[in-house]
Amino acid sequence: MSENIETNFLQTSPEACLRMQVAADLEAFQAGFDDPKKGLQILSKKTQIHIKTLRRLLQQAHNPSYQTLYKIYSHLTNTRSLNETLTAAPAIVQEKLRARDVQMEAHPQAQFSRDIEDELLNDRCFAELYVLADVSPFDRAFVKNRFGEYGLSVLDKMLDLQVLRLQSDGKFMSGDRRASFSAEAIKKVGLQLTQNYLKPERSDENFANHMGLFATSLSEKAYRQWIAIDEKAFNDKIAVLKQEGSKGSIPAFTFHVVDTLKGSSHE
Repeated sequence: MSENIETNFLQTSPEACLRMQVAADLEAFQAGFDDPKKGLQILSKKTQIHIKTLRRLLQQAHNPSYQTLYKIYSHLTNTRSLNETLTAAPAIVQEKLRARDVQMEAHPQAQFSRDIEDELLNDRCFAELYVLADVSPFDRAFVKNRFGEYGLSVLDKMLDLQVLRLQSDGKFMSGDRRASFSAEAIKKVGLQLTQNYLKPERSDENFANHMGLFATSLSEKAYRQWIAIDEKAFNDKIAVLKQEGSKGSIPAFTFHVVDTLKGSSHE
């Protein structure tokens, strides 16, 4: 990868420095191919980032998101965990990744692995136990009652992978290894939790839950405002957790979505 850009552009905004760093690293990657276009196509396939997005990043016409940075630099640095990627990536990229990763802030000593994420993506039982262990520790009886003998086999696997650990009271809580949570994992787990735990029958109770659905046609400006509003709402919810007395006995989840009614994730 290229030299850290921010050391050469001290008067440039952090956002511009980040764009320059990413563009320089993509150019360096392309330089390793006789045909630069072929290199970009390979990177697009490996990272699952649309080639048009990569081109905009090369032109510094696009601000890379947390997810985009993680996909690009886990490939460029050939790393399988967020922790390793953070060590290998340029400083300005590390800063953006640390600032936007809620899990890393909540669990600074954990190892965030794509291998664990693969398990989560491929097994609904694994995914649900992963989340529950973090917010509402459970025992073997709960797992057997909810998932049967298969659930117990998944439980043992999660223990072997150090995703779970046994407490002195016989309940299981999160271990030292965690999923890196790509956009794909957020969608998969968010939809699963919504399907399994969202309770529309309680919507008439004050402060029992919240749900909303609205579809319309928007201008580009209004669409970006929608996204900004949801991003702020999510960050505000995380900020509440830092307030004294915010932690309690209610296991809760939140899942935010704004997208266009164009195309399909299956196309």
